[in-house]
Amino acid sequence: MLPLIILPFSFSLIGTNNTELFFSKFKTAFIFCLVIYSIFILFYLYKLDCLFGNNSLNYGYSYITNEFYGFNDHPIYISSYYCIGLLLIIYNNKSNIYISSFSFIIILLGLILLSRKGSIIAFFLILIYYFILNKKNVLKILFIIFTSIILIFTIPELKNRFLELTDSEKQNNSSTAIRELIIENSLKLTLESKFIGFGAGSVQKELNKQYYENKNFSLIKENYNAHNQYLQIILTVGFVGFLIFLTAIFYLTINLNYNKNYFGVASLIYFYILFITESYLQRQNGIIFFSLIISLIIFSKEIKEIKPFFNKLSS
Repeated sequence: MLPLIILPFSFSLIGTNNTELFFSKFKTAFIFCLVIYSIFILFYLYKLDCLFGNNSLNYGYSYITNEFYGFNDHPIYISSYYCIGLLLIIYNNKSNIYISSFSFIIILLGLILLSRKGSIIAFFLILIYYFILNKKNVLKILFIIFTSIILIFTIPELKNRFLELTDSEKQNNSSTAIRELIIENSLKLTLESKFIGFGAGSVQKELNKQYYENKNFSLIKENYNAHNQYLQIILTVGFVGFLIFLTAIFYLTINLNYNKNYFGVASLIYFYILFITESYLQRQNGIIFFSLIISLIIFSKEIKEIKPFFNKLSS
């Protein structure tokens, strides 16, 4: 959990101007890397015969997770990089429109093909938020959502993954059914965590005990965490720690919105939604990326120059 402390502290030392310069260079480099990453994933799935051949996309996902050219990562984390990259493109008005459009299409295609339901739904909700603030772009937003839905329901594997959300008789091994079972166990365990939680090093052991008591032996085998960041926080530091966490993110979101840092607000909304289905901060690739993006948002010049919302309330 150290990146939550180390990265913000590091940014606080380098100064606002240097942070702003880094953020400017980071946006360009990050989007470029995501485009290359997405193209490589498309090529990789094609080589695995998953795009137009005999193998399903589900077959390709396991290879992306474990065998992808040495850059092994879980699709949910790759999808989170894609979503933040798409938000950077949307909220960056200074870039070349043709390069931005090409980058947006390639990254969006990668996001849809990875088919992480939580990320895609979260991104669509953020597009609606963007539409509320920028009604002049309504046709662009509707076009993006409409074409994405058509693509999702054209590809059988993607269609099935989304339809299982509304299927009352979903298979026990489906990702949605597994998550429901995990969250059910986690909710029961939160009642035993009391006010201070079990501690960062003991949560998984307690979860496995809960799985064992409910005879969910497959969950023990896979060593599943809570798959919900909010429940994971309660299990780790209890309801007291969870209240502190909620206070912090509420303060940050209101302050960013008051400062009109809409990229920051949109990014936070994305993570808040993602936290419902993922214990995103339980892996280094998740917590480092989250800490990096939040640090860039907090220490940007934009929020430093405007009087914070809560200071105005108290004056």
